[in-house]
Amino acid sequence: MREELAEHLSLIQSNSDRAVLFYSLDLMGGGTSGRSSFELHAPLEIMARYHLLPWVGYDFRQVAHAQMLATALDFRRVAKPFPVKRRGAKVLPESWQEYDTGVGANASWQNIAADLQQPHAHDLRAVLHLLGDRVVANAGAAGHGHVLLAHAIDADSWICERLAPHLRMFVEWYASDDDTEMEAVLDDLWDLVAAEDAEDVVDFLAAIPRGTADSEHRGIRGILDRALKTGFDCSVAGGEDAWPPERCVAAMEVAARFMLLETDEIEYGWSHCLTLPEAACTLAENLGDGEVATHVALSYVAAFISALRSGAPLPPLQDDESDGTQVDLLDALTGDSALVDAPAVALGMKEGEMAGSWQLICSLASARPDAHLVKYVFACLRCASGRSLHHRLFLAAAAKLLAAWMQRFPDDMQLGDLLTDRLA
Repeated sequence: MREELAEHLSLIQSNSDRAVLFYSLDLMGGGTSGRSSFELHAPLEIMARYHLLPWVGYDFRQVAHAQMLATALDFRRVAKPFPVKRRGAKVLPESWQEYDTGVGANASWQNIAADLQQPHAHDLRAVLHLLGDRVVANAGAAGHGHVLLAHAIDADSWICERLAPHLRMFVEWYASDDDTEMEAVLDDLWDLVAAEDAEDVVDFLAAIPRGTADSEHRGIRGILDRALKTGFDCSVAGGEDAWPPERCVAAMEVAARFMLLETDEIEYGWSHCLTLPEAACTLAENLGDGEVATHVALSYVAAFISALRSGAPLPPLQDDESDGTQVDLLDALTGDSALVDAPAVALGMKEGEMAGSWQLICSLASARPDAHLVKYVFACLRCASGRSLHHRLFLAAAAKLLAAWMQRFPDDMQLGDLLTDRLA
């Protein structure tokens, strides 16, 4: 398998990040009609890896590029691809023209999927904007459709063209009976959260108790289902105004603080507590009217807290530069107490060392094979890049998840064997 990867690397005419992205997405083909978790995450993983590349150090770039290609090769081996038709007619199909007038935005998921079969790159971006609220408010496809949309919403037409078949994959999922139920579950949860009208988002979320309800479902559906059945019995003073979009940031800060607090359900539970609302926040910033995305983000954070929290109180936020001599972040990440030491070092990071610390975390994450890790690190990076004043908080959260994966799979740190292990 290593020879196959080496062959594809040699076929890329340029070592630029963009060339590797295009080659990887083209290698994946036209989306898939399958329903495996890997098929769901593969396009998100490749886009997250691409967005992290500007922060990846030189010594890690070849491995980071190879991880993108490895994901594409894995996807191609297991996926059931849709047919792809790119840049066919110069004249848009009539159904696409309806989106320009807003008519197509109300189409059924089945009709939208049919339209996405023959995407026109330039106009696809306009369609993504029109579909934004519908996708972000739908928890189908395990709540990941809006994450792909968040990666595509500000992409150029060439990237959008290659992502369109994968967006179609999510739309096909939305059209299924199970995912129709998921849309209803998220809608009901949204109503429950909105009814609280909490003046202080942090107090509201921190006061949510551990739920006691069970669910016959697993994964994201089980999380939402259990939270909805339990309800949020919080003694928080209510306010009259709806939560404005900027309070998305407060919700994501709470999600990052729970990552630092908790010790269980880190890799697949608390990581989603941030990646899902962060994507909703990104859409809120790009779609103009962020009310829907704001409520969805808060609903996800509230649901994960209800379903996963241990019961320990949320400690005060500490985000101050350390006065004394600090442990090196790499030493903290690789030590026996990494889950405690790495976030502690990040929380006290000196301002002049922040950029180098982000480069280290992005490089190590990009060199590892897990999709959830790169998605989470990228979400933390976006939160720390101008959204939140507590940028060390998100550095610490990313450091903790990275430390968790490094402890769980220590052999992945052997970069020389990394690609052989991934493709064996």
